Amino acid sequence: ETVLDGGDTMHIMKVNHSAARVENLTFTNGQRALDLYLGTVENCRFTNCKTKNSGNAIYQMGGLVRNCVFDNCFWTNHEHFNGVAMLMSGSNARAENCFFTNNVVPWAYANWGGESGYSGGIVAVLEGAQLVNSLIADNEMTVVSHESQSSLHALAVYAAGGAMVQNCAIVSNRVGKAMTQENGTQSSCYTCALVCDNATVVNTLVAGNICT
Repeated sequence: ETVLDGGDTMHIMKVNHSAARVENLTFTNGQRALDLYLGTVENCRFTNCKTKNSGNAIYQMGGLVRNCVFDNCFWTNHEHFNGVAMLMSGSNARAENCFFTNNVVPWAYANWGGESGYSGGIVAVLEGAQLVNSLIADNEMTVVSHESQSSLHALAVYAAGGAMVQNCAIVSNRVGKAMTQENGTQSSCYTCALVCDNATVVNTLVAGNICT
C-alpha cells in the first residue's frame, strides 16, 4: 500500500490532464487532499482528511472518480458545509462505485452570519455532476444549530443545479441534537439523508436515516 500523508496541509495532489490516472493510493491527513479537473482517480482511499474547506478529500471540477473509499473525514468549520468528503461540480464531473462512510460533522451552524440558502453533504453534487452506483452510509452530524434565516441543509447528499444521483443507496446516516432559533417569520430545517434542489434522483434507496 502506498500512503500519501499530507500532514494536515492543503492539496496533496492536483490532477488536470485528460490522460492522467491516479490509482491504488491512500490519501490521509489532507485538507482538500486532491483537486481533480481532468483525468481518472480509481481504487483509492481517502481517510482522516480534516478541513473547513469545501471538498475535503476531493474537490472535483471534472474527470472521473471510480471505486474509491472515503472514510473518517472530519469537518472543522462550524459554518455551513459543502462536501465533507467530496464536492463535485460541472457536467464533466462523475463519480461511480464509491463508498462514503464514517465521516463526521461534529457541529454545523447553519446560516452563519444570517445568510440564507442551501448547503451540506458528505457528498455535494452540483451543477450537472453525476453520482452513480455509490453508497453513502453511517455518516454522522453530532449537533446542528440554525439561525433565523430560511435554509435547507443535508448531511448525506446535497444535489443541486441539474446534478444527477442515480442507482445509489443513502442509508443509516445520523443527525444528533438539533437546536433552532427563529424570529417567527423564517425558519431553517435539516435532513440526515438528501436535499434535492433542481436535481434529478433516479433509482436511489433512501432508508434507515435517523434525525434524533
